[in-house]
Amino acid sequence: MDKYQYIQTILPLKLEWEPWYYTTANVSVGSRVNVKLAGRQYVAVVSRIASVPDIDPSQVHPIEGLAEGLEPITEAQLRLWHFISQYYMCTLGEVYKAAYPAGKQQVEARKRKSPAAATDSGAAVNGEFQFESGKPLLAVGHQRHAVIRQLVSRTLRQGKDVLMLRPDAPLHSYAQLRNLSQEVRRPDSPAQVIEGRRQILFLPYCKLGLVVVEQEQDPAYKQESPAPRFNARDVAVMLGSIHGAQVVLGSSCPSLESVYNVRSGKFRLSGEIAPQGLDAATIIDTTAEKRKRGMNGGYSLKLIDAMANALAHKEHVLVLLPWADTSDAEIEARALFPEARTRLRFCPIGKADKLSKYGLVAILNADYLFTRQDFRSDEKALQALSAIASECTCPLVIQGADLPARLQGLDADRLLEERRRFGYPPFTRLVEIKVNDTNEARKAKLTSVLCREFGSLQLFLPKDGSLAAAKADIARRIAAVEKEYKYSGHIFADVDPL
Repeated sequence: MDKYQYIQTILPLKLEWEPWYYTTANVSVGSRVNVKLAGRQYVAVVSRIASVPDIDPSQVHPIEGLAEGLEPITEAQLRLWHFISQYYMCTLGEVYKAAYPAGKQQVEARKRKSPAAATDSGAAVNGEFQFESGKPLLAVGHQRHAVIRQLVSRTLRQGKDVLMLRPDAPLHSYAQLRNLSQEVRRPDSPAQVIEGRRQILFLPYCKLGLVVVEQEQDPAYKQESPAPRFNARDVAVMLGSIHGAQVVLGSSCPSLESVYNVRSGKFRLSGEIAPQGLDAATIIDTTAEKRKRGMNGGYSLKLIDAMANALAHKEHVLVLLPWADTSDAEIEARALFPEARTRLRFCPIGKADKLSKYGLVAILNADYLFTRQDFRSDEKALQALSAIASECTCPLVIQGADLPARLQGLDADRLLEERRRFGYPPFTRLVEIKVNDTNEARKAKLTSVLCREFGSLQLFLPKDGSLAAAKADIARRIAAVEKEYKYSGHIFADVDPL
């Protein structure tokens, strides 16, 4: 009789423990196997092999077999999964489910090409593929594009892959991800640029030389739901560290987190930290315009003249607003310019398509961006305006109440000093306790319970060696509330929420 191997496994489920199984097959850490749990079959990842399990062996069941057609999970992938699980307060199973959704695994097994020899990316972790290792680079301003192009060319010449995260990149299908997985797993495949969104972080890279995160401040990088609720920018930095790859964060208006990392010496800097493009925009203060009767409804006479000039030249005009409902602004503008209905477009800030096709871009009520009940409102407003300004190739008009005063002195160092005084991130770490429930009465009740338990649903934690223990304590207390009120699955901790 063959000798048993006991294996501990990661299942694509929210489990606080890793189930044990046994097998006589030849498996290693990272192998994928078919197992049963509570009567259902899953594809599990081997996370540990032992001669004796740490539970009663009589409670250990056999695996159902090897997961044919599925490549193993690499050492580097498992290291990244552990980081995400520990930092973002979720289970390894939730990370595994995000990295390998059921549909993706089905495509992997069904459409697999001729098998290549499985490679272990531990060599990358140990430094075989080191390339300009060191601090991440924050590249800001228009000049960043030249810096990034130079680094991409050099990386490809060295035969290494480039991962490029873009918030507006097309989503990959499962079949595309499967093909990419096979290509980046092979050390002898041609070097390439892999461009995409958050999902491409989970590919089994073996010769990663450069990681680029374009517009690193963009909120689209934060996974909101389901878990893991990670920020792709920060995970990309860790991925680069695991592989010994150069990391470049590009931005037209960087996050205060990244600026802080530059000021503290954690990041290097290329360019000047300052809002890009706003100096070329026309700023209209509606408070001043009202005093001199320079308004016509929600539009200043100056803006109306700019719109009339663009429309007279048969150009299209885009009007952006800081809220979802654009109907009132649209009705007013179409009344002002009835003959140009097809060349006027209205949409919320952040939802606009490519701005290069317009002859004029106007932002109404920009002051609302600064008045949100959030300690980050100034930072977010500045980033939103800078992102639009940096993309605009046409005249940009920004209209709002008291805008010159709001924009004056709105620089990164002043905002950082304000954050330091009040103990806000990036000088601390924020964990927000949230309740997700369609039953509003039950949600309100448990929110009240959690407020009593924690004192606040926004917990600002010291950014020191006690951070991990503080997170563990939060998780323990949430679990206790869930058990007491039989309310499992609705409460979660959001680490570094936006």
